[in-house]
Amino acid sequence: MKRPESKGRERALLSAYAREMDGNFSESLIEEEGEISKEGEELYRLLINGVVEKQTELDSIISGYLRKWSMERLMAIDRCILRLAVYEMLYYKNTPIKVVLDEYIELAKKYGDTNSRSFVNAVLDSINKDYNKG
Repeated sequence: MKRPESKGRERALLSAYAREMDGNFSESLIEEEGEISKEGEELYRLLINGVVEKQTELDSIISGYLRKWSMERLMAIDRCILRLAVYEMLYYKNTPIKVVLDEYIELAKKYGDTNSRSFVNAVLDSINKDYNKG
């Protein structure tokens, strides 16, 4: 992840995960992650605010692509990655879809378990095909 916004995505993931685990965003966790570009900070804020605002809608979309699974059964980190990625794919059109997919798959590889990368890739690919036609 070398784009200026990459650190914003990663921070959004860590913050969303902290919220998922205890109901609060952890600013101290965010501050410990080091320097962030202006673009990264802007994307971080946009993603966090967007996912909070549209979480019910995002969960509904994602749930439609989970075969024999529910949102509750997913690992918390995978839930957070999927919510952030789907929000960015559907509501923030400034980033090319390929970049969105690549970056969140890398986050799944970094923070998820051994199956997270392929699982996140499959779900995001299916959503992308249905929502970003042509």
